[in-house]
Amino acid sequence: MDRLVDRYKNNGYLKFSRDLIYALWDTLDISLLTPSLDPFEQIEQLEQIKQRRLNPTANVDIRLSPITDSSKIMKYYVGNIWVYPDVSADSTGRKRKEDVFGNITVVQHYNKFKPQIFTPNIYFKRGELYDQRKYIKTLNRLNTLGSWRLVDIQQNPREKEGQDTLDFLVKLTPAKKYNFTTNFETGYNQSALAGNFLGWGVNFGVQNRNFLRGANLASSNLRYGVEFNLGQGSFVQTQQISLRNSISYPRFIFPGHRNFESKFPGTIQSVLTLNGAKTDRNFLFNLTTINSSWGYEFSWAPENNFRNQKSYYLGVRIPNIEYSNLIKKDSLDKLINNNPSIKNIFTDGFISSAIINFSMPWSSRSRKVVNVVRANVEESGLLTGLIPNDFLDKQLYRFLKIDGEYGRLFKMKNGSSFVMRGFVGIGYEFDFTKNPDKRSQMPFFKQYYSGGPNSMRAWQLRRLGPGSIVHSFIRDSASIPDRFGDLQLELNLEYRTELFKLAGFPINGAVFTDMGNVWLLKKAAGTEEEIFGFSKLGKDIAIGAGAGVRIDFGFFVIRFDYGYKVKDPSPSPENAAYQNKFFAYPLFKGSQLQIGIGYPFIF
Repeated sequence: MDRLVDRYKNNGYLKFSRDLIYALWDTLDISLLTPSLDPFEQIEQLEQIKQRRLNPTANVDIRLSPITDSSKIMKYYVGNIWVYPDVSADSTGRKRKEDVFGNITVVQHYNKFKPQIFTPNIYFKRGELYDQRKYIKTLNRLNTLGSWRLVDIQQNPREKEGQDTLDFLVKLTPAKKYNFTTNFETGYNQSALAGNFLGWGVNFGVQNRNFLRGANLASSNLRYGVEFNLGQGSFVQTQQISLRNSISYPRFIFPGHRNFESKFPGTIQSVLTLNGAKTDRNFLFNLTTINSSWGYEFSWAPENNFRNQKSYYLGVRIPNIEYSNLIKKDSLDKLINNNPSIKNIFTDGFISSAIINFSMPWSSRSRKVVNVVRANVEESGLLTGLIPNDFLDKQLYRFLKIDGEYGRLFKMKNGSSFVMRGFVGIGYEFDFTKNPDKRSQMPFFKQYYSGGPNSMRAWQLRRLGPGSIVHSFIRDSASIPDRFGDLQLELNLEYRTELFKLAGFPINGAVFTDMGNVWLLKKAAGTEEEIFGFSKLGKDIAIGAGAGVRIDFGFFVIRFDYGYKVKDPSPSPENAAYQNKFFAYPLFKGSQLQIGIGYPFIF
């Protein structure tokens, strides 16, 4: 019945409501009650009555209630559209300025917004049939822009009797133009092998919710982080400073875009980003990176979305430009001399790529089961590499990177839940990359890594793999602690349950199992133990298990997960005897405490 009402409202009937229709159930068949003198017909009627008794059915009629107000079954058409973008308590009585763009009249008192920005964000047009979906879409769109804290759209039928025209008054109360944020973060990591690390970082952010008077969202974030190795004289291990900037335009900026934008069933944003970072790894390298991209974000949901609550997101970045300049230090040069294959990892380079991101969450109508699918594709250098240029020949990476992720959440009647998540990612550097030093594997800042609070929790971040290699996790002239790969497989299973409440905050528990690893793909990239092969997949898979406690403060969750290495394919030389043996580690020697904010993975 509700869907029927929506169908009418989507086809011009503004005032149509649920109380105008009712369902009449008829369990009788009048024809069977009509007497007949023909004995054969009587026998047939008796047989039909018997069948209805065995298989009872009912006829359903959807009927219109008696109408006392004819306007409730009148089709309405869109009339005038008035937009007031700077409504405030002190705007009454001020001189106002009117601008007409297309079929929209914009009335302002303070001239804060460009009048033409409303045309692509208001989806109903003068003269067309009223459609409730376009009204709701416009309301949601204006609310999501962030430039206004209150959005009110009044639908006013013209008062003259018999008029089928509907005027719209869009009243918008602006939000504060600027928003400032700052936060401080800290972390502590303890390892008998790698030492004790203390890190902290500070972030400063500013948002302009009406950049260039176009309801554009401009964001800038400055971050400084530092890591200290407390086990070696409290020296600074790593420093990083970064600046991230983005501008989000609430419209599709592209030649000939208007027809496409008006027909698209969801919302579109155009996004410009410009980022820069400088990283100093003590004794190893200085890395300067610059990244800029232009792209689009599409969001939409299917019309008949009652049974499965689906939504879709598609992000496209064309082009995505990245440049990394690496200055090697003496320790890294010595490391490369002792391990020539490492020079293929620590290289600077240029990326000119196209990136596509897709996600689709959906849930059952009861929201007892929630699913999410994500996929990402990045291609670099296929077209740019055709341009004859000495810089591109030396610096350009030419690769294809594809990864996909699926997550599923089951909610149970007792308040507990079960989560599963699978991830597959592969990146391949093409053999026709002109610089031979860049052919063996992906650039290290594009490679996959495992471990940490949101991956294989029994391992520290970047301390697993590749494959079944034995390497020291202490940085010296023969090895480095970080682990990367061109291929990653991962499966995570987790059972969550409610424990108790402390000071009114829920304390929840979890048990989990993580399985996965990273690998290199090409033989020139590393040793045989580091290269992926289906025949040794069972050997190379790492397995971790553990338990955790989560403190739910409502607006965020603090998570403590304690993981144990059930099967470790890539230990340090000191623990080589435990390699690929199940439950071989002593309890505290083969375990890791992870501290995180929020739940791991997708959910």
